[in-house]
Amino acid sequence: MKSGLLIVITGLPGSGKTTAASYIDKSGYPVVYMGRITKLLLEKEKLKINEDNEKYVRGALRKKYGKEIYAEVVSPEIKEYLKEGRNVFLEGLRSPDELNLLKKHFKYIKIIYIDTKKKIRYQRVLKRKKVPLTTDQIRKRDEEELKILGLNKIIKQTDYVIKNDTTQNQLFSEIKNIIKIIERI
Repeated sequence: MKSGLLIVITGLPGSGKTTAASYIDKSGYPVVYMGRITKLLLEKEKLKINEDNEKYVRGALRKKYGKEIYAEVVSPEIKEYLKEGRNVFLEGLRSPDELNLLKKHFKYIKIIYIDTKKKIRYQRVLKRKKVPLTTDQIRKRDEEELKILGLNKIIKQTDYVIKNDTTQNQLFSEIKNIIKIIERI
């Protein structure tokens, strides 16, 4: 695999981003999670981890620092891995602003979009033990990510698409295949 490659994983809530990233992490590749910034701030402020508080923190950060703030915060960590000659996976990209900032910092970026049928995504999110969402919350979050943040524009720039409508093993197989392709770059 070309040294110095940033591989971005994106998708809508319930698509399997975190599951994919966890599998990749266990496979020995470094993974940076953008969403951990929100969780750390909630813990620091001693706020309960739930959708309302997460949405508030995400919105407040983006309003105060710009839509690219999450990418800005994780960029130093990504740079460290790349300095070590490692490739790194980034989970949770949401906006073109974040992607544009990453493109300024990093020369080689590939995007993996995890695409999952709406019904399946909703079922997964409704069953989550950590921060389950209601159907209305999922719908609003989809709308926010696609239209307000611009995830729909990122999807158009995707290098690889994983259809994640079946089993975890199928998801892991797709990830392995993409990693093999990327390793040949």
